[in-house]
Amino acid sequence: MVGDDTFGHFLIRELKSHGVDTQGVVLTKEARTALAFVSRDSSGERTFDFYRPPAADLLYRLENLPHGVFEQPAIVHLCSNSLTDPEIAETTLAIAAMAKRAGCLVSMDATCATTCGQRVRQILGWSPSWSIAPSWSKSLSKSWTTCVATTQRKRGSPSAWPQG
Repeated sequence: MVGDDTFGHFLIRELKSHGVDTQGVVLTKEARTALAFVSRDSSGERTFDFYRPPAADLLYRLENLPHGVFEQPAIVHLCSNSLTDPEIAETTLAIAAMAKRAGCLVSMDATCATTCGQRVRQILGWSPSWSIAPSWSKSLSKSWTTCVATTQRKRGSPSAWPQG
């Protein structure tokens, strides 16, 4: 969900320009589109500034999910920000569970894997597949940013996951 504002419309146009189907994007006048600014200091360390709440993405609920959205193969990505507020976290986890049951690939931010990972693993029974994007390897500095986590179905106990 994005705000019915300049930035929200920009994001939709940009996604469309790259061939992304945006039919399921919901616009709202109740809140503005969330923003995140990333800056680097002189040593290359990143600083994140988030402009939310209130933000449109926090208002998304299951009733906003388009009917039949998981009938075709899909990828559902979990952002760690969507697990910070109780209401959007509940919605996010419900959508991820629905996607998993439908056979979709579910991925999550590396930050999500470390900050919210135990909860997600227990609820969805995932096992991570970790990889480092070669182009990022020089710029990554924190331990939790040294990998991109994509999840795949797990047969067995969530306790087999790396802790971290």
